[in-house]
Amino acid sequence: LRRLINVISTLSILGTDPHGPESDDELHQMRQAARLVCDALRKYFEVHTALKADELRSLHHHDGGASTLKESKSVKGCKFTLEENMDILLEYLPPKSNWTPEMHLYRLCGQSILCQLIAISPEWDNYQGKSDTIVSALDVIAMCAVSHRTQLLLCGNVDLPDNIKTPTMSVIVGLIEG
Repeated sequence: LRRLINVISTLSILGTDPHGPESDDELHQMRQAARLVCDALRKYFEVHTALKADELRSLHHHDGGASTLKESKSVKGCKFTLEENMDILLEYLPPKSNWTPEMHLYRLCGQSILCQLIAISPEWDNYQGKSDTIVSALDVIAMCAVSHRTQLLLCGNVDLPDNIKTPTMSVIVGLIEG
């Protein structure tokens, strides 16, 4: 998790490098790296969401006590969708719980970095992976939003390049509006 966040946090497209990318190829490589990291994070959190939801289901006998994930290492065969798993987490996780994957991402400032990426990526006009990047980053934020830490982060501001701050929720609402 730390390596993925390090890859994305050091990209100059996030405004950390005052010189910025030097060529269109370099810019494309950075956007591609951001897309791949967001996709890997999404898959990581999908698996952990499914595992935690399965644990909570068995604790609360939500599906008759039968576990869907203990029979095999593959999570793809799980009969529950991501939305159903997130609903289970929202319903049964205690309000101030410490869900380990979300807590690790929070300690690495991963949610803030993803919010920055979500805020700047609509400006990527000639990049075909723009929508994949945004969707994957939003999915990770949504899965982490079962925790109070991420919910509070969404109520704050996101840092944009040129020392501009904007409310995180206005960025998300702006994406919805188009």
